[in-house]
Amino acid sequence: MKTLLMTATAGALSLAALMGTAHAATVFANTTTLASGSNFIWTNNGLGNSGSGGTLTGSGTTAFSFENLSSALNMLALLPANFALTASTAGTPATFSGSPNNLWAQTGLSGDFSYTFAGATGTKIGGITLTNGENLLSGTFSGAWIQGNGGSGAMNLSVSNGGSMSFSSAVDPAIAQGLTPEFAYTLLNVAPAFGAASSGAALESFTGKGDGEFSLAAVGVPEPATWAMMIVGFGGLGGLLRGRRRQAFAAG
Repeated sequence: MKTLLMTATAGALSLAALMGTAHAATVFANTTTLASGSNFIWTNNGLGNSGSGGTLTGSGTTAFSFENLSSALNMLALLPANFALTASTAGTPATFSGSPNNLWAQTGLSGDFSYTFAGATGTKIGGITLTNGENLLSGTFSGAWIQGNGGSGAMNLSVSNGGSMSFSSAVDPAIAQGLTPEFAYTLLNVAPAFGAASSGAALESFTGKGDGEFSLAAVGVPEPATWAMMIVGFGGLGGLLRGRRRQAFAAG
């Protein structure tokens, strides 16, 4: 039976600590997974989900799009890309917020991610020539959170909650210059549902499916719990907008 960590002594997060003001940020890239099943796996680092840490991995093929940058970069939409992500934490038990949000949280994740172009070398779009294996977007980070309720949630990073990260891109080397980077990955179809096996344990191992959204902000960023409650809506809106964008491939 899963133990709900609802008391302060068990490290429960209060609603006040979870919530924050969402400041304006500009989304500059997003992804649409091409996976037919799960593309994220969280592995608790102990036998029988008894560990106080774990590792989240993501991988697979995806469609990668830039937006809200230059007119040339905005043409780089629905690019075939190979995705990889690894994020780990140790000695960090899961917490539970209790009513009304009933959010499970796993904090302190550090790692990296990458999206590399999976199309043909010499593909030319909007005056930009791409090379197979080229770094479309990658990053390193620390202080990311996983949060969720039932089978839906997010893995996200907020600088205002102590997280830090950096972006790099071969197609736009100055992509985050002078701005605050942030990201959020949806974690949907999570199975089994978010929870912990016992007090002091990290989240139980699970699989899930999701997409990424990457933003730049001049000041502050949404708190992780704000992302957790908004991410499903963001994902739906992003899918609608991406569905309206045309496939932007042209032979070089």
